[in-house]
Amino acid sequence: MNAPFGIAVDGPGNLFIADQANNRIRRVSAPASVSVSPATLGAICSGSSFSVTATAVNFTPTSYTWTSQPGGLSASGATPTFIAPSVNTPTTYTLTVTATDGTASPTASVTFTVNALPVATLVASGTLSCATTSLTLTAGGGNTYVFSGPGIISQNTTSGTALVNTSGNYAVTVTTITGCTASQSTIVESNTTPPTASLTNNGPLSATMTSATLTAGGGSSYAFAGPGIVSQDMVSGTAIANASGIYSVTVTGLNGCSSTASVGLAGTDLTPILVLPQANFPAGGVGNFVVNIFEVKGLPTSMNKVAITITVPTGYTLSFVNSQTSILVSGGTGDPVAVDNSKWTVTATTAGIQLTLTMNSGQFIAAGDKATLGFSITRTTANSGSTSNITVNVNNDATKTYDGNSTNNVYARIINGL
Repeated sequence: MNAPFGIAVDGPGNLFIADQANNRIRRVSAPASVSVSPATLGAICSGSSFSVTATAVNFTPTSYTWTSQPGGLSASGATPTFIAPSVNTPTTYTLTVTATDGTASPTASVTFTVNALPVATLVASGTLSCATTSLTLTAGGGNTYVFSGPGIISQNTTSGTALVNTSGNYAVTVTTITGCTASQSTIVESNTTPPTASLTNNGPLSATMTSATLTAGGGSSYAFAGPGIVSQDMVSGTAIANASGIYSVTVTGLNGCSSTASVGLAGTDLTPILVLPQANFPAGGVGNFVVNIFEVKGLPTSMNKVAITITVPTGYTLSFVNSQTSILVSGGTGDPVAVDNSKWTVTATTAGIQLTLTMNSGQFIAAGDKATLGFSITRTTANSGSTSNITVNVNNDATKTYDGNSTNNVYARIINGL
């Protein structure tokens, strides 16, 4: 170089010097180098991916080799992608790239920290049931918590608890102060199957068996109901009853679910008889008769529930006088028969040929006793020479509180039109 004059530097760092005496410019090349971007990776969570890029300066590498300290990371190429190693505690790594073209082999490094993932936990406080309609999910392992699932009522993202009321799969995402996350799931189960309730009795009641035992099954506690409960044991599932009727029990299982069963306890038994010695009716003829309702099992009926129905054939009309206290039976002995009409009320009527009567409030038929009612029948349009029936029926008692036997509830009397 002879009489250098002036110096310049270009972007890559090459130095240019004017060689004035030799009428030339001399170039002095910058040294080969490599850089890594991003220059700062910060904190990375275990298992997450990240990418880096190596950039060569002043030469063209034929290869890039990546290594780490501590070990565990390696790759080739200018833009590799890495998966952060699994660690239990925060660990600092130095990632170094070596670029080479066969003559120069510059290096560059980047430092970053790998943080451990949280160990997420999630447990349910129990099983949903009829007694436990909601339960608590409790999560752990992080600083914030986000729950998901089919029946979340509320959740506390700081304490890691959630209240749920539906069975199914639930999950929580746990996040630490470093921003690393992990998930955990659990199944909330439900037991809302009602018990299979049963109820039996050792009846029927009678004059010699004045109480019966009701026995229930299918659960862990029992509550009885019915017209004549004397005592009950809610644990053993037994009760003592001294009146006929329909009894029920509410059976509750260990899961708090319940169901009911019922049974009829037969006892009192009513049967009717119609007394009409003179049953021949001329045109326009009127006849009086009585109906006796006998209790034949030696047990009193329930109060104000006994019902009967009297039916006469078409062509006749039937009448009942509530205030009547006695009646002279047609074809009878001539002595008036005392009747209990005032204790009964007509509750339904059909075209003058049918009456339904029900005992008044507070009235009943005593054990082995009877009720006597008086009626009148008039022939209106029935044909001469016709033969038909008057019937009296003790109405079927589904509750069995006044009649436990429906096989002897009907009585019929033939009448004739002269």
